[in-house]
Amino acid sequence: MKSQYMHPKHHSHSHPVRSTQHQAVHSRFLEPPKTQRLHGFPQIPQATNFANIHGNHGAHAGDDDVLLADILDIDIPELEDLDLHDIKISDDVHHLDDDKCVDYYCGLLNSARPPAILALSPGCSPSNSISAQVANFSVSLSPNTSCSPLYSSQQTTYSEGPSSTSTQTPFTFPPTTTWMLDENQSHNYHSSNSEQLKICDIVQRNMSIAAIIKNDFMTEMLTDQSGSRYLQKTMKESGDKQDVASMVSYCVDKHRTGALDLVAVSEDVYGNYIVQLWFTFGGEDTQRLLLDSFVNRHFVRLSRSMYGCRVIQRCLKCVCNTSLLCTMVKCFDEQSASDNQLHDCFICPYTNHVVQAILDLKFERVENILFIKRALEKNLACYCEHVFGCRVIQCFINNYGQLLDVSLLMRNDEHLNLCKLKYGNYVIQCIIDKNEWYSECDRIRQFRYRLIDDVFSVRNLLFLSKNKFGSNVVEKCIKCANRKQKSLLVHTIIKHQHLVPTMIKHCYANYAIKALLNEASRKNQSMLIKCVKFHCDDDKLNKYCKDLINEIQRILKSFE
Repeated sequence: MKSQYMHPKHHSHSHPVRSTQHQAVHSRFLEPPKTQRLHGFPQIPQATNFANIHGNHGAHAGDDDVLLADILDIDIPELEDLDLHDIKISDDVHHLDDDKCVDYYCGLLNSARPPAILALSPGCSPSNSISAQVANFSVSLSPNTSCSPLYSSQQTTYSEGPSSTSTQTPFTFPPTTTWMLDENQSHNYHSSNSEQLKICDIVQRNMSIAAIIKNDFMTEMLTDQSGSRYLQKTMKESGDKQDVASMVSYCVDKHRTGALDLVAVSEDVYGNYIVQLWFTFGGEDTQRLLLDSFVNRHFVRLSRSMYGCRVIQRCLKCVCNTSLLCTMVKCFDEQSASDNQLHDCFICPYTNHVVQAILDLKFERVENILFIKRALEKNLACYCEHVFGCRVIQCFINNYGQLLDVSLLMRNDEHLNLCKLKYGNYVIQCIIDKNEWYSECDRIRQFRYRLIDDVFSVRNLLFLSKNKFGSNVVEKCIKCANRKQKSLLVHTIIKHQHLVPTMIKHCYANYAIKALLNEASRKNQSMLIKCVKFHCDDDKLNKYCKDLINEIQRILKSFE
């Protein structure tokens, strides 16, 4: 079944996750002038022993100097001479167990890594006051000067002189999970608090498309869940092609300048809906602009994407200009020609739907889809066996009939092998179907007659009838056979007496007998019923035999 026309972006960072209330810190961080960035700030291991820091740190007052850099096992020149005795720990920390204290310091120091920068004034040394803003926390470190971690809601000042009195409120230790800062969130479309606030405000105020474009909110809304839904709702309710044209023109301009990636938007779990609606409600000029801007250049990439393939299918369904459709198919041909990519497209869970959508266009000029035909015929039996490839084969036959050379399946008895396969049996049934427009085409008719003769032979009949998938093909062959072939099958079953007792008691083979009873002529029905009754012993009847007896009784009543 084809996908309905409906990923979030991931960034490869390895920092721990921080709660939502601290995710917008980066966008608000103001770096002071004339500072030096420590880009190599190390990751503090969670297993660091902080026993000397919390609880009993005062017991070491008479010992040699205990350095913060030694305890943390880090190499930071600005902190290498800093004596731990001179750091006053917040009273809240004294009451924490070891694990939470580890989280306290690790979270504090780890969050100093880029993009949350530990900034130091030029010429600053351990003998001076270091006032550093780490995320939105302020830590003041100064030898011989007591200090404690303080929560700061304002920008921190940087000075080289001794630390003076502070008017800040003492820090209250939050849950440990809120200390870890996730760099992913500062670059993610869906995670910025400032963006979320804007989008929620837009939704609440029911801003128009024109107002959204004017205030430059469009790029954030495209890949945001609530923003995408609002834009969809607005476009569906208005149905104004001018609004759609304005949106597309604005986004294409952003795409060309590099401020917006429409390919990524099309591959996004929320953004793909918007692009689909652009093709649905947009005029031919709008569709042409989208195709020329990014769709045609990235046809295969989008086709192989979970959400991008839905955009491509919507394009093929909504574009009415034959010239534009031919251009799209040509781009697909050119981009899939190298490195055997077309083979991968046939067996891809997403691209196979795009190939089917192309075949459903039913071009009058078959030259447009000859590249698909040639690629399929190179390994026709292989694609018939594949869960996705078999759908492409059936779609091709349904739309173009004998243009596909199905006689290739006769080689090495591949047609009989496909009959007993999970997906291959569907292709065989599709080819021999007698009620389709292509049923009487020369190649199709010859294949059907050859297959029925092979299936009805004594050598294959019992084997395929007892197979879970092969029994479906045997039933289909009985329904599609002509009168002469059906009569021949009845005589074959009666002549070889070992067939009937085996088939009527088998869970799959009994369906072949039922189908033959319903499809045979009145004379052949009577002969077959007599044979079946002879082999039905009332003392040894199983449920399949009983069902068959009921079917016989129904047929006999119809004779009256």
